[in-house]
Parts: sequence; C-alpha cells; structure tokens
Amino acid sequence: MGVVRSYIENGLHKMAQPIKLFYIGPMFRYERQQKGRYRQHTQVGAEVLGSADPLVDVEAIALLYDFHQTVGVQEEVVHINTLGDFETRKSYIPELKAYLEKHRDDLDEDSVSRLETNPLRVLDSKDRDTQRLLAEAPKVDEYLSREAVDHFAAVKDGLRTLGVPYKVDERLVRGLDYYTSTVFEAKSGALGAQDTVGAGGRYNGLVEELGGPDVPGIGFGSGIERILLAAATREAESPLDVYFVTLGGESRTPAMSLMGALRAAGISCDLDYGGRGAKSQFKQADRHGARWAVVIGDDELRENVCTLRDMTSGEEKKIPTSEGAETLLRAIGA
Repeated sequence: MGVVRSYIENGLHKMAQPIKLFYIGPMFRYERQQKGRYRQHTQVGAEVLGSADPLVDVEAIALLYDFHQTVGVQEEVVHINTLGDFETRKSYIPELKAYLEKHRDDLDEDSVSRLETNPLRVLDSKDRDTQRLLAEAPKVDEYLSREAVDHFAAVKDGLRTLGVPYKVDERLVRGLDYYTSTVFEAKSGALGAQDTVGAGGRYNGLVEELGGPDVPGIGFGSGIERILLAAATREAESPLDVYFVTLGGESRTPAMSLMGALRAAGISCDLDYGGRGAKSQFKQADRHGARWAVVIGDDELRENVCTLRDMTSGEEKKIPTSEGAETLLRAIGA
C-alpha cells in the first residue's frame, strides 16, 4: 500500500503507463508470529501500476518465481486463483454470505467475524470443520463474468508458456480486502505447514480508493527470512574439485602455492589443516566429494612433481610442478 500512496503523491500516474517499481526494506507485522513470520522482517516486492493486461499478471508471477529459483528456493509451486472483477464479486459475495449464514453456528470464531466484514476471507480459514463446510459452498468460478474468465485463462496460458509451475487453488483469497481478479501465493514444500514464500495479487480499485485516479495495479511481496528458510532446508554442499593430500610439513607450502593457482583459475580446492595422516586425508577428500586428489610428499618434492589421483577410478600419474601449476591445470581439464 505504501508504493500505491507514493505513486499517487508523486504523480506517477501522469507518466507513460505502466509504471514498474520495486522495493526492499523493513516491514512490521501486528499479528502473532509463526515460523518465518517475525514481528519485524525484511521484504522485497515489485508492483506494476497502470495496466490491466493479463500478461502483466504473468510477468509479475514469473518474476517472483524466477527470483526464488535464482536464490535456491526448492519444491516451489505457485498457487493461483481469481476473485473475479467487480461484476463477479457483486454476484458471488451475496450467495457465499447466504450459504455461510445458514451454517453460522458451525463456523470457527475468526470466520464468524470475517462473515461480517468480508465473506471471501472465510475461504482462507484453516479450521478443519470450516474447511469441510466450505467444500459445499458456492464456488467463485460459477459466477465469473466473461471478462474475468478470459483474463484468468490468459494468465494460465502465459504461465504455461513460461514454464512456471502453478496450481489453481479455489480457496486462495489472500488476507487483504482490496485484492481483485488474480491472486497468487508461491509455496515451497521445503517449509512444512507455513509454506508461503511470497504472495500478491491484483488491486484494481485500490489507487482510486486512496484518492488517486482509477488505475489498475498488481504486485507481490516476499520476506527475505522466509526465502532463506526455504533455500536453506535443501542446501547441499558443492562437491570439491581438488583436495591436496600433504605428507610432511615441508609439503604444505608448495601445496598452498599450487592451490592458489588452481583457485585463481576457478578450481575449488582445499587441503588438510588438522595434521591428519594420509589415510584420513583421503577420507576427507571423499567426504568433500573431491574429483581429484593431489598428493605431495617427500618423494614428490625431490622430483619436482605431484601425484594426481582420480578419486573415481583410483588411477594415479605424476605431474611436473617445476614450472608451476600449468601442467596440473591441463591434466585436470581446466
């Protein structure tokens, strides 16, 4: 909402539309905290104002998904739904409210409160008894206008074209009353019950409601802390390219020199810093998933070579080191 206020106050609606904006900053939450939902959190978000084109919806959803994939969020599917346009809501909400009123005594306390303010919010209830009741409730897709049907179909087609995995979730309504048309939540299976990593939707009437012109908009927000949780749960250590096995104190300095040259060429390397024996160092190389082991001992130092071992086949060969790491780099295919 802060972005919309800024859009109005700074006269951005007078510029060529649509306007695409993003933000990163601290946010504060009033309701009780849950896993990954803190009183203060850092949020990254994006907004597009000035276009009702369904492809803008596609672009916003794809941006959220691609951002999450880039930083390592795993097992993510975007849940989408449509709340319809104003014509749809005018037809649907009275029918939904009438059904819920008949079953008021069976609703959970939060849903009874929502029934008076925004019956759509009842669809988001997590209470099991209310969920069973909602299975027989009127569905919004039965009341969609032709324009709303076409808009949502274009969004789904666009997501399929871009390869964004999505699931239509009829109970998805989002928690804020100003949403219209497309709503979405990016959910990660790596997070358990609190699985939403980022979410958003259309708010075509919000700009006008806040004192601006009648301008459509769509946006999303994603909490950095929740992103880190979703990425960290499946984080795997990258395998090592080369592990240096050093036999004797004098071998460590030449190993460090070769390791520095390999790292400069983009080869990931490590060596033993714990004074382990040869057998333990080879075990350490295995734990790191090293493709190669480079052995430097007294014999290698006398001959100005290192021994390169293929950790998969066990094959070994001597590599000259008198001219630095060039021959070693070629031997490992760098």
